[in-house]
Amino acid sequence: MSNESEPLRFRVYRRLLTLALFLLRRTAATWRIRDPEPAVTLLSNQDRVVIVTRHAMLAQLLGLAAARGRLGVRRPFVVILSKSPDGALLAEALRRVGIDYSYGVANRALAVGIDRGEVAIVAADGPIGPRGHVHPGALWLADRSGAVVLLVALRATPALTLPTWDRCVVPLPFARIRIEAEILSVTGDRDADRSAAQAALDRLSSIKTTDSPNSTRDG
Repeated sequence: MSNESEPLRFRVYRRLLTLALFLLRRTAATWRIRDPEPAVTLLSNQDRVVIVTRHAMLAQLLGLAAARGRLGVRRPFVVILSKSPDGALLAEALRRVGIDYSYGVANRALAVGIDRGEVAIVAADGPIGPRGHVHPGALWLADRSGAVVLLVALRATPALTLPTWDRCVVPLPFARIRIEAEILSVTGDRDADRSAAQAALDRLSSIKTTDSPNSTRDG
């Protein structure tokens, strides 16, 4: 589709989204990541990994994915998108800032990428909510591909909470980022796995920690 044939609002949205992701990458370089080693260890010790988080935390994960070298993680990340006009716009914006993506959890190329060591990032409550509600797609992907599910919640201070359906959280420059991560044992029982993921993400998102002054990894 050419730019001339697109509605004006989509052309504007595309440019704003690309600019926002560019700024997010630059801002992520200033974030101070608190005690990242446990999460990095969990990630590094698995051959096949699907990161499951909440849509509200996706902006933080995209920033961390773009700056993953700071965490000592060399594996590529791929963001799972929906086949929708918004998903198509986000796909182009991600491509422009060097972050890979895939459409849908049933994409065969995604399973092949996971086999190659790519880390898939899925918003459990995406693409349209309800906010915080875990859908089974990411768990199905993990079960199908033999990947480990790594549940991730992030806490950022200071940060902006946007007036979007997911209450998207965007850390400000030099924000302190805390990563909470836990491996979920996928049993293949759809309802039981979804309930376990829901409970674990709720718990990880509510954890309050006291940061040690020596536990920060700066950009």
